[in-house]
Amino acid sequence: MMNDRLVVYTAIIGRYDTLKAPLVVDPDVRYVCITDEPLPDVPPWTQRVVKGKHGSPRRHARLYKIMAHACFALAEYSLYIDGRIQLKIYPIEALGWLKEHDMAICQHPTDDCLYAEGHKVFDWRLDDREVVNRQMLRYKAEGYPKRNGLGTTAVILRRHTEAVQRFNNYWWIEVGNHSIRDQLSFDYVCWTLGMGYDVIPGNVFSNPWFHYLPHDGETAWRREESDRRNRETQ
Repeated sequence: MMNDRLVVYTAIIGRYDTLKAPLVVDPDVRYVCITDEPLPDVPPWTQRVVKGKHGSPRRHARLYKIMAHACFALAEYSLYIDGRIQLKIYPIEALGWLKEHDMAICQHPTDDCLYAEGHKVFDWRLDDREVVNRQMLRYKAEGYPKRNGLGTTAVILRRHTEAVQRFNNYWWIEVGNHSIRDQLSFDYVCWTLGMGYDVIPGNVFSNPWFHYLPHDGETAWRREESDRRNRETQ
């Protein structure tokens, strides 16, 4: 019988992504897509159509990505996946990622520094430079250390404890008021609240647990980024 103990969900606002069917389906788990307009049906996903706007479609999507406990108040766990992710496993297997903490994410495959991520946002014009610069300067003034780790947030497993709910609320304040690039604030919020997280083995681009499908043009972007880093290390 389907229950809400563990919910798998994604958020697609403004048709930024398309629904992808998991490669393995558990009939006892809910798969929910939060969207602002109906999308083509892709089993086993059910769609929850929401109204209202919270800034741009990308920022609006971040609201649901971050506030898992508010979206699924009855769930004990949630597994958020970006629209580019296809699960290769039964979701219940993902609970094994939680070892010592109430959250699990992948580490960035090449960087271990929030400030390096900020420079990347500058270089690739992924967000407003002034907004990102103010945010990075503030973190530096507060003493946030360099090379303190860098998580990627395309896949997030959370146990909905009070501490995680507090984290989600704080994270949304950062993303809602500063850079839309939520990876710039994830580790900062963990540091500020004294929270840790478990690391999902592998990285988001190459992983035994799920498959990553790049956006159009993203493959070329990643190739150029890899070439640039190779030149820097030569």
